[in-house]
Amino acid sequence: GRYVGHRFKAIIGMQTYLFSVKKVDETFLHDDMIGPKYHFIFDHPVWMKKYLMETPKNLTIFTLDRNYEKFIKEYYHVSAEFFPPGGVEKEFVAERIYGLSFMGTCGMGFYGKLSGLLKLERSERIFINRFIRFMKEDLNQPTEQVMRRTMEYYGISYTQEGLMKRLYAMRGVIDDFAQHYRRKVVESILKAGILLHVFGESWTMSSFVKYPNLICHERVYDEDCLREYAKSVITLNVMSWHKDSFTERIANAMLQKTVVVSDTSKYLEEYFTDGKDIILFDLKELDSLPGKIKLLLNDKEMCEKIATFGYQKAKKYHTWEKRVEDLLQKL
Repeated sequence: GRYVGHRFKAIIGMQTYLFSVKKVDETFLHDDMIGPKYHFIFDHPVWMKKYLMETPKNLTIFTLDRNYEKFIKEYYHVSAEFFPPGGVEKEFVAERIYGLSFMGTCGMGFYGKLSGLLKLERSERIFINRFIRFMKEDLNQPTEQVMRRTMEYYGISYTQEGLMKRLYAMRGVIDDFAQHYRRKVVESILKAGILLHVFGESWTMSSFVKYPNLICHERVYDEDCLREYAKSVITLNVMSWHKDSFTERIANAMLQKTVVVSDTSKYLEEYFTDGKDIILFDLKELDSLPGKIKLLLNDKEMCEKIATFGYQKAKKYHTWEKRVEDLLQKL
């Protein structure tokens, strides 16, 4: 409330709902704060539907995926820019005691929701099944394009509002689908006998505990995550179904001089070089992933080269300091 009526060079929010705060007269509180407003969001914008359908004036959404930038402009009619997160470099005195680590959680995938899906109306189950089939046919398509294809397949005419409503209703299915493929990635590694270090209770409670090569550690937060990256020769990344994106996890891992192995995205293909500063894999070709990882684990010199090139690129282009410079330039 103290900021009302004051002028600012910028007002910045990180995945926040505070830009949606209204006064008793139903006008936005932030409209009484003078200056450009920037809102970083790190998920698909459909998850923020309630908070992006109506926004204060002079607001720009910063998003980590170029597909999401288009989506926000088209469906929310709000200013948006591709402006991915950066990473943090820390100096740790740490040995590379982990061959391969993964900092993500272990979701249930479809297994946790199957009983709920079976209780839906038959027509809705059929629609969801077709949507999932189309998702599987092309694992590199943004979910909104798959939704358009599904609705057109059934001859469902739709407005922007109608497609948004469908997509919002399916957001849990989309999340489960992404978790399902995260599990497939992990399983392909564990079945190949590769040691995989993971963090948090979601793994100790998962079906993967049957694999003796899954090494579970306590959950870590913030700077401790960076320390675990610094202990790793290779860090695994699996996108949360971002198809034209760069993420904080990649930046942080590279800045701790570990080799990043990630499923591909259009942005990564354009701005990184597979085999030089990153190792990319295709979700459609998971059979080849264990071989790539074993090759790296058996070639210390190759790992050092890739980690060094990745670090240099992340240091030059993908730190939070660099993002601040870019933001100040915009202002």
